[in-house]
Amino acid sequence: MTPSTTPPGSTVTITDADNPLTAGTAVGMIVVGSAQCPSGGYVLGSNTAVTPTRIDDGKVTFPIPGTLVRGTYSLCVYATNASSTNPVLMEADVVLNSAASPTAGPASGTMTLSAPNAFGNATTLGTYFSTSACGGTYSTTNVTPASTTKRDADTATLTVPSGASLNSSAPFARAFNVCTYSSATAGSGTLLTSGTYTVAPTITLTPTSGAAGGGNTLNVTVPTANPIITLATMQYAGFAPSTTGCPTSYTGIDATRQTTITRTTSTTANTAGTTTVPQGVGGPNGTQFAFCLYSSNSGDNLIGSSTVSAYTVQLASSTLNQTTGGGGGSGTVLTLSSNNANAFPVGSSPKAVFVPQATTTAATCPATYSTVAVANSSAAADTRRLTNTKASVSLPASGAAVTKALGPAYSVCVYSSDAITDPYGKLVANATYTVVDVPKLTNVTPVSGPPGGGNTITITGTALPETLTGTTISIGGVNVPNADINLIGATSIAVKAPPHAMGAVNVVLTSTNGTDTLVGGYTYVNSLNVGPNTAPNTGSVSLDIFGTNFKTDYDFASPTELTKSHVYLVSGSYNGGATTVNSATARNNPNVLADCASVLVIDDTELVCTMDLTQTLTVAGTQAAASAARTVTLSGTIAAGTSVITAPTNAAAPFTKADVGKRVAEPGGTFVEIQDGTTILEVVNGTTAVLSKPTNTGTTPAITTVLIGSAHGASGTAVGGTAPGGAITVTAESKGTTLTAATGTFTTADIGRLVTGTNISANTYVVGVNGTGSMITLSKQVGSTAPTAATLTSSSAVPPGAYNIVLVSNAAPGGTTNNTSVSSGSTFTVAPF
Repeated sequence: MTPSTTPPGSTVTITDADNPLTAGTAVGMIVVGSAQCPSGGYVLGSNTAVTPTRIDDGKVTFPIPGTLVRGTYSLCVYATNASSTNPVLMEADVVLNSAASPTAGPASGTMTLSAPNAFGNATTLGTYFSTSACGGTYSTTNVTPASTTKRDADTATLTVPSGASLNSSAPFARAFNVCTYSSATAGSGTLLTSGTYTVAPTITLTPTSGAAGGGNTLNVTVPTANPIITLATMQYAGFAPSTTGCPTSYTGIDATRQTTITRTTSTTANTAGTTTVPQGVGGPNGTQFAFCLYSSNSGDNLIGSSTVSAYTVQLASSTLNQTTGGGGGSGTVLTLSSNNANAFPVGSSPKAVFVPQATTTAATCPATYSTVAVANSSAAADTRRLTNTKASVSLPASGAAVTKALGPAYSVCVYSSDAITDPYGKLVANATYTVVDVPKLTNVTPVSGPPGGGNTITITGTALPETLTGTTISIGGVNVPNADINLIGATSIAVKAPPHAMGAVNVVLTSTNGTDTLVGGYTYVNSLNVGPNTAPNTGSVSLDIFGTNFKTDYDFASPTELTKSHVYLVSGSYNGGATTVNSATARNNPNVLADCASVLVIDDTELVCTMDLTQTLTVAGTQAAASAARTVTLSGTIAAGTSVITAPTNAAAPFTKADVGKRVAEPGGTFVEIQDGTTILEVVNGTTAVLSKPTNTGTTPAITTVLIGSAHGASGTAVGGTAPGGAITVTAESKGTTLTAATGTFTTADIGRLVTGTNISANTYVVGVNGTGSMITLSKQVGSTAPTAATLTSSSAVPPGAYNIVLVSNAAPGGTTNNTSVSSGSTFTVAPF
């Protein structure tokens, strides 16, 4: 490659189309004074070590040490710093010379001269501007002197002399050699540095500042004596850093800072025009640029320049859609909006970097794109242009570089590109983002509830908010009112579920620290809310039931039409599968106790019905009447000490839930092997029941049948046979609610039994027994004439206990069902009074 010329202390880029580098290559580099790179490997010796930056497989950049003297050097790139078997991967030549900046501008302002140790021994410096080449000694003939001041051994400054005049006609701009000597006396001194400076017509810009990233319109004017804004086919313009000034050639302007001029004056006054500031004009507040005008896009053709620092970048304010959230690895995507109308023009590829900042109030960003300019800085995982004023910025995928511990405040620095060599990625927007502990949802309990809502659920997780300020909770897209939210602590929140259609829904928590979603975290099921949820078994109760789709999915009818929909009282869960009982088809569920009849559907979410708790249902689904004692054939004989009795599947009288509490005796109503006072404690299924007392162990029972639900006779013992027992002699007061008999006549097993007799109302039940067994309390008052006798028989009333309300779409045995149950968190309770 042709040696590039650059001053010491600058940065050089080497490229190689063969891409000799690989990802992760440890690049070693040395600079060898005017010699070729050693082919045998990295050999430092008198050479100078330089640490380069690998850009990709075919490009590296590295700094030229400022201590090197002027001359020609070879730049060498190796894979490692091994001294053998380490061939040269990349090589380039560079010429180090003195630097003069800026190189163009008006006949005013300050220039800086720099060269390693060029001014070390000089006490007085002499500089002149000349259109001829620099001579060997200082001269005062046909030159324009410039006042020069030595700053240190390497640096001097001078004022561009006003006598460095323009050409008298277009293109007006005139190039000068800048020659600096060790003496200001004519004919003496030696040449220390040389450079060039092009004096161009002064251009004035309005406004003199604007937002980073360009897009705004500038008015451009020149003195009437220098009418350079012409109607030429094209006039080229650009912005150059104020530190270097305008290059003499348009090709020296970075492509992202190039623009054109539109003339706004008449055809005879070529002194004014307009231009649009290009994207590459950016940087932090105060970045300054010179405006440069050229007659063509090639060659040394500068025809006009603004004064140095004529245009100043003002970084537009920016905002983030969320200013706090999780760190790297959280998956957080920010949206940054800039007040600059052209911050992200069409075709741009902005890149963002997260830079730790000292406070949470002021974002501070490097002037150009860099992920290492500040310790712990990290590139965004993804940056995308959305509109001219908006970009999305994804936090880094790794949490190591952007964490609460390192910050927690970070500057979100957005640049025009990710270029780290000239043209650099320029800062176009910034804002502050604070890393916090983001809420994380883990589960919801209970996991389901009714579509009508109103039930309380508990959301658990970590870093949950402890204040309602900035907090919203939605279930299935429905926001929960603040009044229905109870913030328990950092790990738990109780909320009242809002109404929603059936199905699994998302639970979303949004707080000032971020948002988290529990996908499908809660399910609305077709459940029922029932009121009241308790009643005695001595009469009927009207139920008000809330749910969904009552009109849409159900067809209610009378209890005799089992193929229609029914509301049942069920012990446990409902099983409508078909089975055979007494050679007939019945439900595979002995625990369906009562049917809520006279259903009135108010609307799709509410119905009312009446449930008679004084009678139970048969396994076939029909209403069971009050029954006398019945004999049940068992599956073989039962042994002494047994508490469980079983009957064949097709026994004449299988067990039902209504048998709970009924007396058990031997045939004939005697008590030998079966203890007196034995009752049915539990019905396990249609063929198995549990006794309250085991059979006697002192005899050898040989029982093959038992008497279930025998009547209560006057003697206080069970009466055998299938007919109700004899009357009990009682005393009672007119319109009273008690019956009195001999001590020991009654037991607690009589509670719930049906009471019949003269002047005793229908469906009167025993609701209490006193401690001596001499008095029972009735569910209803007796008539105006006090009875003298009463009979207690087995009742088909629903036994006391806890049940579920179940809505069945097809109640026939084996019918297709769509079951729902009580969802209030409690069961339906049947009491004995």
